[in-house]
Amino acid sequence: MPDDGSNPSAQGSSQAKPAETPTQKAPAPAPTPAAARPAAPRPLSQSAPAPTRAPAPATPVADGKLVLGKGVSLAGHVTNAVSVLVEGDFSQATIEAGELVIGQAGRITGQAVVTSAEVRGHFEGELTVQDELIVHETGSVSGTIRYGEFQATRGARLEGDIRTIGSEAPARADAPAEAEPAEVQAEAPAPEPDKRSIGGMLRRK
Repeated sequence: MPDDGSNPSAQGSSQAKPAETPTQKAPAPAPTPAAARPAAPRPLSQSAPAPTRAPAPATPVADGKLVLGKGVSLAGHVTNAVSVLVEGDFSQATIEAGELVIGQAGRITGQAVVTSAEVRGHFEGELTVQDELIVHETGSVSGTIRYGEFQATRGARLEGDIRTIGSEAPARADAPAEAEPAEVQAEAPAPEPDKRSIGGMLRRK
């Protein structure tokens, strides 16, 4: 029997369902060009500064002993040293040491206070030697020099105010000190007794 549309059940089942509206997804963002991206911060490099070149120092030999070799120049201070050996050029020096030795090629300009000193090279300035100062034939010392004892070989050169520690009169550097003539006070001989007066006195008695 043909369906005339009077059957409600058939009519209901034949009704079409409304079509589902497709979900529209948001378009994906366009990739950012590489040039527009901010660069990541780079970590700061903590590199050590380049070391500055310092003047050549004295070379330590042992505890409290310093050596300034040939061809080496130094300007500065040396304190509380047991001994100092200078074969190079030591300028603007301030030296406090037990023993000071200046080699034949060594040169010191400045001031030094030492217990003993032996000079084969050159010293110019203020030198105080508590005990013995020895100047060899190739050595020269000039300036203000004070010493406890002094010894020099033939050919040694000394110039300036040179005297022993605690003395008032400076010693002559170009000639040995001359001894001052001793003052001699001669006493007049006692007069001989008058024999005649003695004889007269005896006769009177």
